[in-house]
Amino acid sequence: MKTDHIRTFTQANKAAWEASAHLHGQGKEWDELLLAASQPDFNVLDACLSATLTELGIAGRSAVQVGCNNARELLSLASFGARPLLGLDQSAAFLAQGVQIAKASGLAPVWWKRIFMLCLTIWAATIWC
Repeated sequence: MKTDHIRTFTQANKAAWEASAHLHGQGKEWDELLLAASQPDFNVLDACLSATLTELGIAGRSAVQVGCNNARELLSLASFGARPLLGLDQSAAFLAQGVQIAKASGLAPVWWKRIFMLCLTIWAATIWC
């Protein structure tokens, strides 16, 4: 019984994110995000987190973000010298936005979308079902 409730709530959460994704991928704020992503040292992280990451010295490390939404935070790690490799999210629509932002930032290797979608599919099959 509890598993059925978890599945129901999880499916409702995924549906809500999918339904709202288009609102985040259009308009002035979206255009500004894509423009910002195309600039050197793209970073949407706040000053406190930026200072912490600088202090930690993440240059040369690989980064993965679970629940990445459109991956803007993951892609921001490149400004600290990290390699944003993988973003996982339950929303295919937000992942598609992540691919757009990655391309704008020049951080869109050929495998980016395939891994996003492959990992989403695998993750969804094991976690969300």
